Amino acid sequence: MKVSNVGRILSPLRKEKMLVFGSIIAGILAAVLNLSRPILIGAIIGELADGKPDDTRFIWLVSFFVCSWVLTWAVSIIANYVGTKTNQNILKSLRMQVLHHFLRLAPVESERISAGRVEAYITSDLPVWARLYGPLLAESVHSLAQFIGAMIALSHLDSRLTLWIAPFLLLGFFIPFTTSQYFVTLNRHVQYALSHVLEKSTDTIHGFRDLISFRAENWALERYQSVCSISYRTEVKRDVTQGLFQIIGASMEVISYLLVLIVGGRLVVINELGIGDLVSFLGTIELIFFPVRYANDLFGTVLQSYAAAKRIWEFLDREKMRRQLPQFNGIKLKSVNFKYLGSNKQVLTDITCSIEKGKLVAVVGKSGSGKSTLLQLMAGLYSNTGGEVEYLGDDRVSTAYVWQDPFLFNDLLYDNLTFGKAIPMDEIKKVASSVNADTIIANLKEQLLSHVQRNGSNFSGGERRRLALTRALLSRPGCLILDEPTAGLDDENAKMVWDVIESLWSRVTRIISTHRLEEAKKADFILVLQNGKLIESGSHHELMVKEGYYASMFY
Repeated sequence: MKVSNVGRILSPLRKEKMLVFGSIIAGILAAVLNLSRPILIGAIIGELADGKPDDTRFIWLVSFFVCSWVLTWAVSIIANYVGTKTNQNILKSLRMQVLHHFLRLAPVESERISAGRVEAYITSDLPVWARLYGPLLAESVHSLAQFIGAMIALSHLDSRLTLWIAPFLLLGFFIPFTTSQYFVTLNRHVQYALSHVLEKSTDTIHGFRDLISFRAENWALERYQSVCSISYRTEVKRDVTQGLFQIIGASMEVISYLLVLIVGGRLVVINELGIGDLVSFLGTIELIFFPVRYANDLFGTVLQSYAAAKRIWEFLDREKMRRQLPQFNGIKLKSVNFKYLGSNKQVLTDITCSIEKGKLVAVVGKSGSGKSTLLQLMAGLYSNTGGEVEYLGDDRVSTAYVWQDPFLFNDLLYDNLTFGKAIPMDEIKKVASSVNADTIIANLKEQLLSHVQRNGSNFSGGERRRLALTRALLSRPGCLILDEPTAGLDDENAKMVWDVIESLWSRVTRIISTHRLEEAKKADFILVLQNGKLIESGSHHELMVKEGYYASMFY
């Protein structure tokens, strides 16, 4: 594990210093209490073996033994509470960090992340990574302290027996460290396989309508079964391998027990070792081999967490967008080009235009001509790969957007329209009525307090679009960008929406893509796209006089 990666692994602990300190103290106390019991048992048996035990000393030894168990249970409860609290605090922080990073990615970057991948990070990888910081931390400290204490105790009880078991102790620790890289690779494969299972299940759930419509359920199930089979094989391989090393570790402990019984038994027979000391030694062997035995599980868990953390780091190392979306009410494009990451095809080529404050601008062209891409580039969601973009206005200007397939969140309709702003319900209904969305709200049982189903599935496409337009208008924008706002609407509703767009106060700049040429005719300025190029621009009258591509679209 590289030094820089060790720093990244430890970094979540910085904000939980007190809880980490509590975990360490709990681990040390648990180790001390565990070490006390074999010594107490040996002393008790030693008293009984003498034939004439000191009653007072015997009672005190038994009392200390009982207290050791009671305190161990108490420390265990405290350690579990502190560890779980640490784990959950860090898990919550990491989840927030991942989602925050996703929201700060440039859209062209986030669009490259397959469906379900971020969900896999949050629901699978992060909990595995965060396990390092929970009860596991106290257990690790406990194991280390117990090993050191047990070594000291064994050396004090009988150094000869300690030397007999030393090679097996070293071998028990040596095996996990020599196989670490193999386990890192194996655990990364497991995490990737689990991620693919989540991704394919997300795909299937989101696309169930298409699957049912095309009777493609079997195709989806076969696709899902394939990734499940890969996950099955990697999980089995990892667990069997870990089980094998656990058996090797356990065999080291069994051999040590046999050696101590044989050699220690002879020492007792020749009176070179007391029976109580032998019992204490045997009890302490279990304690010293517990960290060795646990090291395989601990090391496997650490490596699994490290593999999960590396997947998260790969995501977090993706470059952020670096800036907020621009606020503007005018824009100038000069020889602007755009192409997607990893593609050589130009989507937009040499776009030059100027949009003034308060103008109503229509962007027209056939499907695939680049209308939506141009709007997203103007909005700042995409960054141009050539040319210059100049935004006019200042940060006090609000820009609002309605995309072709607006998203409604699984929350109250009120929250979907306000995004956390305190807007009176009467004002919302008034704005909604201007785009004929008030009837949508009125037909809901709880009206604005009704719950929206996943992605607004309890609304039609046209209803979602009108609600999204209401949301945009509630922000009182200085610039309004609309991508096919009347698509999917009947003529009556389409006319009403367009009338609202036209009637907005003159200071509002409106940039709208549309396939309805009757709507485009009403614009102050029209941009005509073909194959990603701006081939014509001007008012409806100017373009009709030219008798070019735009005019031909009317015939």
